[in-house]
Parts: sequence; C-alpha cells; structure tokens
Amino acid sequence: MTRKAENALAPDGSFALASLKHERFSALCASGSTKSSAYLAVYGQVKTPAQAGSNLSKRPEVAARIKYLRFKHAEELSAIDADEPFAGFEQSILDVLGCMDELVELCVHHGLYADASQIRSGILTSTTRTLTHIEAIKALDRSAGVIVDDEMTDVAVRVLTTRCACE
Repeated sequence: MTRKAENALAPDGSFALASLKHERFSALCASGSTKSSAYLAVYGQVKTPAQAGSNLSKRPEVAARIKYLRFKHAEELSAIDADEPFAGFEQSILDVLGCMDELVELCVHHGLYADASQIRSGILTSTTRTLTHIEAIKALDRSAGVIVDDEMTDVAVRVLTTRCACE
C-alpha cells in the first residue's frame, strides 16, 4: 500500500505522509520548531518562510500529522516514571559518547586528524560541563531541602570520568 493510500485510510495522521518533505516539516513542527524555521529547514531559503510554513501547516494531512506526532510525543513523555526521571541517563550518555567515538574513528580513517582532535576536545568539554551542571543541580536541590539521589549522580560522574579518561 502506498503512503498516499495509507493517508487516505487514516486521516488521523497515524501514517507517514506521502511527501517526505511534508513528513519532515510535520516532525519538526511537532517537536517544537516554529512553522517558519521548519519550512526553512526542509525547503531552504524562500522569500516568506512564515507564510509558506503557515500555508503548509494548514493542509489537512499535514495538520493531522502534526497533531498526531505531538500526541505521540506527549504520550511518550507521560510514560516516563516520575520517580525515576533519570532511569535512562547512563545509557543515553554512553550512546552519545559512542556516536562521538565512531565519528572520531571515521575522521582518523579518512585522514581528518584535526577534525578528530576537535571532536575529542568537544567530548572533554562536554564532559566537564556536564559534571559541573550535575554538581550545581545537586547543590541547588540540597539548598532547597530536596533529597538528592547521590547514587544516580555517582553513576553519571563515573560514566563521564571513565569515558573521558579513555580519550
């Protein structure tokens, strides 16, 4: 079944749009981008991106898709356990660092040593800033009388410092 046929059968926006550009625009709008910036990201420079984005968002299939994607995003956010907001933190950090490692390896493989060095520097800077923010958040929480989960913080610090030491 084609995307166009799927859209005709599901006017609620539950199927990806037939136009890949419309789908990308819908995803950007649903994730919080303005219609203007979403339109520019998908179609490039135009004279009136605000008007073009507004017009595209008014198309019934695009409007339905944006609404559906926003609903799905809200559904995913509500599924996060309020008692464990950082449950996937360690894995997320490892995933990001893993992707950055792959990028470094690709740069080295293709002889882009300066780029690889800049990425390594970025990893170190990001790690340092993340650790600083974690400590600042802990201090604010403690001053507000909030019980701080030192175990989760310790996990984050361990992951970040171990990973940085490997660089």
